[in-house]
Amino acid sequence: MKRKKKEQEIAKLNNESELKDKQLWLIIGSGIIIVLLICVGTFVLYKNKRKTELLNTKLMNANTVKDRMFSIISHDLRSPLNSLSTLSFLLDHKALKPEEYEVISQRIKVSLSSTDLLLDNMLLWAASQMDGVNIKKTTFDLYDIIEEVKELFAQSLQHKNIHFNNQIKPKCDVETDANMIRIVVRNIISNAIKFTPKGGNIAIAFQRGCITITDTGAGLPQTIMDKLNTPDSDLSLESNTGTQGEKGTGLGLFICKELMNKVGGSLKAEIDEGGGSKFNIEL
Repeated sequence: MKRKKKEQEIAKLNNESELKDKQLWLIIGSGIIIVLLICVGTFVLYKNKRKTELLNTKLMNANTVKDRMFSIISHDLRSPLNSLSTLSFLLDHKALKPEEYEVISQRIKVSLSSTDLLLDNMLLWAASQMDGVNIKKTTFDLYDIIEEVKELFAQSLQHKNIHFNNQIKPKCDVETDANMIRIVVRNIISNAIKFTPKGGNIAIAFQRGCITITDTGAGLPQTIMDKLNTPDSDLSLESNTGTQGEKGTGLGLFICKELMNKVGGSLKAEIDEGGGSKFNIEL
């Protein structure tokens, strides 16, 4: 009888021990689940916060660009139109000597070339904001594109006595969007002319799918270079005055980076061995 009672007490103790073990594991398991939920919740909140911060930053950048656009429209586009209006007035009143007409007309040609590029940039930026940039990849001769761009800037190159060395040989066929590459090259050449002093050099070459443009100018500011070389970084519209007081909008490199991303390439910059800028356009 005593033995049976003892066995029952032992069994009862065993059951109580098992129950306590189960309760302990339940508490531990619940604790682990709570900790995991807290970790997941914290991670989700952090991720949402980062996403919100990035969206806010992009929104602020977009507003900055939009405000800059209105400034460009109200000032930079009006300037060459005013010049044309003044020239028209002087011609109507026969107030110009032949040599004066030659000087003014050359200046207006340079101004109109810059305005044409500016309009292309603005239209492309507007299209990119609405996802309206259509990429049309074709096979074309890169040499012809570079020669075309060189001809567009002939007056500016001659005015600053800058030597333009196109090292790309004819029949250099590449496959990408010709118009996008044309715009990118135009912008970078325009920048190179702006920051290269009189008597300087600009060279363009192509090797292993990469267009390289170098100049003997002042070189890009480090802040712009860092942003340009960081894949997901947004370029701010910073613009510096050229070697002869040339003004810019800061829109060119901004557009170049956007376009190269859309065609599946990239745009990187570095300081050239000669001290100027070196742009690498990876196709």
